[in-house]
Formats: sequence, structure tokens, C-alpha cells
Amino acid sequence: MNLRKAAIALAVSLTLFLVAFSVIKNRDRSRVFLERINPHTYVTTDLEKLVYLNSLVSDTNADYFNFMKQTPTYECLNGKDPSTMSPKEQLLEFIKGPCLPVVAIPGLLATRLTVNIDCEEFQAHNPEIFEACGWSTCTGWRIWNSMPKEEYTLWISDFLGPVSILFHDTVQCWGNIIQLNYNATENDFSKKYTSPKGSTVKIYGQSESQKSKYNCGFGSINNILPTPYQTLYSKGFEGIQKSLIGMGYQTGLNLYATPYDWRKTTMANGVSDIIAQTVKQIYELTGKPTVLIAHSLGNFGALHFLNSLTAEEKEKYIANYVSVTNPLAGAPKALKTFIGGDHDYVYKKFGINYYAQRMLIKGSSGAFDLMPKNTYSSFAEDAWLKEWKTRTDLENTYDVRTPEGRAAWEAAVKKGDYGYKWFPHPLLNCSQGFEQRRDECGLYMYNWSALPIAVIQEDTFTASEPQLRSLFDKYVLSTNYSNQLFDDVKSNNIYELRNPEVPVTLIYGSHLSTDMTYKWDYDPRSNTANNQFGFANVTLVSQGDQTVPTSSALLPALKWSWEFDNKAKANTPNAKPVKTVEICSTYNNKGDIYDKKSEDGTYVVETNEYIGLDCDCFDTTNTHPVLGQNCDHSDILNDSKFLDLISKIVNANFKVTDLSGLVINDLDDQALRALSEDCPSVGAPANSFMTLLEKGRSSDAASTSSAPAPEDIISI
Repeated sequence: MNLRKAAIALAVSLTLFLVAFSVIKNRDRSRVFLERINPHTYVTTDLEKLVYLNSLVSDTNADYFNFMKQTPTYECLNGKDPSTMSPKEQLLEFIKGPCLPVVAIPGLLATRLTVNIDCEEFQAHNPEIFEACGWSTCTGWRIWNSMPKEEYTLWISDFLGPVSILFHDTVQCWGNIIQLNYNATENDFSKKYTSPKGSTVKIYGQSESQKSKYNCGFGSINNILPTPYQTLYSKGFEGIQKSLIGMGYQTGLNLYATPYDWRKTTMANGVSDIIAQTVKQIYELTGKPTVLIAHSLGNFGALHFLNSLTAEEKEKYIANYVSVTNPLAGAPKALKTFIGGDHDYVYKKFGINYYAQRMLIKGSSGAFDLMPKNTYSSFAEDAWLKEWKTRTDLENTYDVRTPEGRAAWEAAVKKGDYGYKWFPHPLLNCSQGFEQRRDECGLYMYNWSALPIAVIQEDTFTASEPQLRSLFDKYVLSTNYSNQLFDDVKSNNIYELRNPEVPVTLIYGSHLSTDMTYKWDYDPRSNTANNQFGFANVTLVSQGDQTVPTSSALLPALKWSWEFDNKAKANTPNAKPVKTVEICSTYNNKGDIYDKKSEDGTYVVETNEYIGLDCDCFDTTNTHPVLGQNCDHSDILNDSKFLDLISKIVNANFKVTDLSGLVINDLDDQALRALSEDCPSVGAPANSFMTLLEKGRSSDAASTSSAPAPEDIISI
């Protein structure tokens, strides 16, 4: 009977979750936009029209599954079937083949986390939390569920149990456990952020009980919902991994993921060190440079790593930096959670309530990484931003849909005087059939240092750091460490947007309305002081991918491309070209990033360029515009057109013809299997690769190998 009741409860819980998730996911589709700020944003207050448009959204999951059903090409193995080869034979064929190794770096909330509970210590130091979680003993079972298990999945948690995020009575326990305590007197970043005593938070798959599920990191970042059903968002990098395996990749040998604790800032979560160890291992094994694919928050770790390398190291170890929907200049959505909470994670009595959200972010420097930066004011006198201003002033002043505006743009184009000429101008069309974006090409950006990001009654705040610090001091109750957290995130120097000095493929979206400014006509503290949400009354929107506005996502591309075109003036002699790819765009759909073949046959990029990327959200059979929400900030990772572009980028026709100096010659199949399981991201010591390598080498090979020593490769 108890088993039957448990099964019924599980079925009901799953049903409720899927309903809640669906409502939360689709809420913005029927959203009524209250104010219009960006002159290029099409806004409607016709709710019936918006609801009708929702029905026209294509089934992008079907496009994804059709893409995954394609017959494997094994193009990276020169067409050879890996089922007929040993692990070593396959890797050798990959090295001789045309493809480049890949490292995937996930974004915020995109790594699964687990927590280990030391019952006695946890109970002794956290008796209130222990009781709130429904636990009463560490010695035996007194009543149902009264003693904690040794391990729980923390993010995304199971739907039943004491740390569930589904129900408000259990999410209190979850919030108490997932919180980070901040030690303001500690200088070592690795020790500044701690979990409640008696609890240890780890990456999913890194504990002994879950090691078989790790899959070199992909088990931590793919399919993060604890159900058989997965959304395009929760699939994570599954599409990329499966697509590349179909091309001949081997997870843990030339295909890696670098999960990390997204609660912590880049300087504390260690992802840069993991990337360094991984690309070092890749080069040792294959002799090939790596393609980094970083999504959202993962771009902070990727850029921090790249900025730590010398010019020689970048040339040797990095082939391309694929930056997907980056928030390097920040995102306004990060701010609203601290002020009054985020409604996207709650539906009626289900989901993460304000108390749990407050506990999650109170010491979360990872969320602070995403805080809007004062980039526009910091670079106001720089030539690249002045050129941006010239272009943006034209776009905002002259509407090509009016005779006067078209004439002004025709004159500017004829003179070549409109800024960033590699980026298509509004006389051209870059979009077709999206409800929230005009068809004309354009940057669709605004200066958020000049416009408010938050208005609370009579107080107005821009994205400048002094004003944001003032806002936190006055209105934010969710953290007591805001000034220290601001200081911590500045230590990674990401706000400087230093040129990575490697070829960049920057992928962004502009077809969705994206939060820009929040307005409260009341003091949100009147709610948050009582652990109630303090939502903004009004949200103003601009263009973006529904999470990151183009005003943030495009800034790195504009700065780095200008520095490439003006190396002497910018003092960036090692700057490389930037390919700026807009998702769901119809202009210049070349389907590839490369410009030509070099003398050795490798494909290379030589110029800055705008490239339009088709997406699954647009259906040419529709006669009405669509919203395109299934191609938003996170869902784009599993868009079939995006996956196809990634397959083109990694196939750079980079072939290694001389394998004599590679350590793979000294490893057998058993050693390679062990190596694929002992990835750098597992958390093993930095020299574990070399230790394993030495075990697999013969003494003669060890004495004659020309492979560089690990300390000669990368040191950050």
C-alpha cells in the first residue's frame, strides 16, 4: 500500500511539475508589454493577438530530433566507422582527420550539483536547518524520512524528498543547504565561499557513488531535469555532444565538458584552471588546438583563461573561441533577483519561493558576475565606442520606413560614413517573420549608462558601479556582502573586455524582447523584509535573446573587431578576426565561418564579418509572424541549425601528419580508457594526466619523447 501511494504521489508530482514548468516557460509569450522604450522594438498590447501568435510557434523539438536521427558521417575519422576500431585506432584516425578537439563550458544554473551530508556534524552546527528539513536523528529511523541520506541531488533536485524545489515547504530546506556563507576576512578565493558545516556541495558525477554517470563532465551539464522528459533548455550540451560523437569524437579524449559551481565567481569556481588543464591534455594527446564553446556565464571562465595565456600559447592551443549568447557586459535580469526575486522560478504554490531564492543568492558571486557593467561610461572616450555611437545615433534618429529616414541612410551608405561597415545597415533585411523584431538589419543597442536600469519610487539608478552599490545598500536585503561581492567579481578583470587574441565566433540573438529597466512604485523592502517577493510593477524591454540584451552581447564583438581592424591604433598587434553570428537571421546565410584555405589546407578566418544563422523557430509556411521563444538564450544550444554550424566550425581541415612527438604513441587502449574516465574536470590532481602517461609509456619512449613538459605548456 505504501509503495502504491508513493507511486501515485510521484506521478502527481511529475504532472504538477510539467504543468508548472510549461506555464512558467510560456508565460512571457502572452506577456503584455507595458511601455515602449526602444524605437526599433515592435510592441503590442493586444493580448488576443499575442495568444494567437503563440499557436504559430514551430515544434523545435521535432527539428532537434530529426537532426539527431541523421546517419553518422564520421567525417572526423575520414569516413571510417569507429565500431571497427579500438579506442587508440579511433583517436589516431581523428588526429590524422580534419576536425579539432572541443571543450564545452556551460552557463549559469547549467551544472547539476549534489550535496553530501555528514549527519552528526550537520546536526551539531545547524540544528535549525536539520529540523526544518524534517530530520530528527543520525542513529536510526524513528519516523518516515527522519534521518538524512548521505547524498542528495541539489540542482536540479529530485521532486520528492526533503530538498525538493517543487513544494514551498521543502524548498526551505533546499534554500538553507544551497546557500553560500561568505568570509569577508579570507583572501583565498577558494576558501571565501563555504557551505553550512557538515554539508559538502560537489559537481554531479564527481562523488564515488556517481562517478559512472560523469561522462567527462557531460553527465553534469546534459539533461539536468530529474525526469525522462527534457526541454531544449534542460538538454544543455546534449545536442553538441551527440552531434560530435556522430562525427567521430570520443568523450574524454578529444571532447570534454568543464562543469563548475555556478554559485561562485570565476575566480572562486576554478573553471579557468580546469580549462587550462584540459587544453594542455588535448594538445599532448592530439597535437591539435582546441575549439572552446562557452555558453552564457561560461564565457567569463573562458575569457579569463584566454587572457591568462601568452600570445604563443594562444596560437598553439586555441583554434577558435565560440562565444554563445555571452553576458560579458552584464544582464539586467541579474539585478531584479537581488531586489525582489525572480517570478520565473515560481508558479502559485510551486517552485522556489522568495526565502529560498534569497538564500541561494545571498553569497552568490556567480550571480554578481552577471551584474550590468558600466562599460559604456568606462569606454566613452575610446574610438571603438565612438564609432558605435555614430552608428547607433543614425539608427535611432533615422527610421528607414520613412522617406526621410531612407534618404538619410542611403546618403550615409553612399559616403561609407555610418560606423562598423562590416555589420549590415538598415537598408538591408536581416529578419523575417518575428513578432518582436523588425525585419531591417541593425545593432538594436542602447547606452545603459545613460538610461536607468532600476527606478524605485523616486530613486533612479543606472548601470554605473557607484549607483549599483548605492542601490544595493539602500534596497537589497537578500545579501549583506554586496560591496565585497562587487570587489570580488572585479578581480577577474572581465569588465575590461580585454581582447582574447584568438579567432572569435560570437553568436547572439536580437529577435526577442529582453528586460532592460525595472520600475517599482513602492519600496520592495516592504515585501522582502517579510520573505515575500517584491516584483517590479513595470518592465521595459529592448532587443536581445530574452535574457541578454544586444546592448551587452554585441559589445565584445564590436570592441574586438575594431581592435583587429585598427591594430596599431588600438595597440593590439595580436588581435584576430571576429565572426559575429546572429541567430534567426536571414542575411548572409553562408553556413560557415571560414574565408579560405591556407597553404597547408587548413581553413582560416581572415576578416571581420556578420553572418546570419537560420533557426528552427522560423517556419516559412507561416503567413503570420512568430515569437521565436524556442530559440532563446539557452534553447539555441539545441537548435539544429546551430548544431550544424558547430559541426562546420570544428571541421577546419586541420590534419596532423607527423605523429612522432605525440604521447598517444606510448599509450595503449587500457590507458586511454582510464584517461577518458579521469578527466581534468573530475577534480583529480593537475599532474594526474602525466602520472597516468608515465605508467603507459615504455622506458625507452619516456627517454626519447619530444612531448613538452606540463609546466612548459600553460601556467595560470
